[in-house]
Amino acid sequence: ISILVCHMPSQMNSRAYMAAALASLYAFADALHAAEPVLPVVAMGYFNTSPSERVMTTHFPTDAGVSETAGIIFSPFAGLAAQGQGTYCYNDRWLMYDNIFLSHHFSRGNGIQYTSCGVFIRRYMLTQEQGSRRGYPLRTFSAGRWLDGYSDHLPVFVVLDIPAR
Repeated sequence: ISILVCHMPSQMNSRAYMAAALASLYAFADALHAAEPVLPVVAMGYFNTSPSERVMTTHFPTDAGVSETAGIIFSPFAGLAAQGQGTYCYNDRWLMYDNIFLSHHFSRGNGIQYTSCGVFIRRYMLTQEQGSRRGYPLRTFSAGRWLDGYSDHLPVFVVLDIPAR
């Protein structure tokens, strides 16, 4: 398995930076696939945009109808994002900014199989005190103050099944 980990440019920058970074990531994954077609590819990290945003779907389609020759074909998190789940909360709206994309190898029926995905969330990872950020991920710092938290993002995961031989 080839695992690509990334941290995409901020939305504070021009969208062109993100589009260029996504194009580079896709080109690299596609080159891996071209060089070794049987090698599964995983791209994961902080994409700084939701899986359904146009800048994402241009390079990383989320529908199952994409050609099996494509390098990376689906984000299992698109459905969760459509249901309002997310990894980052901004203005009381959950956004799926952290993501994992899987190549077609994980959905074909032979080898390692994708079975499910989710956002890992536990009560201790969320702000419990009253106020405007109650229920948001518990940050490590805020305005220079130590909060003893984990991150302003929640982690994502995929469950993969390895068939018995």
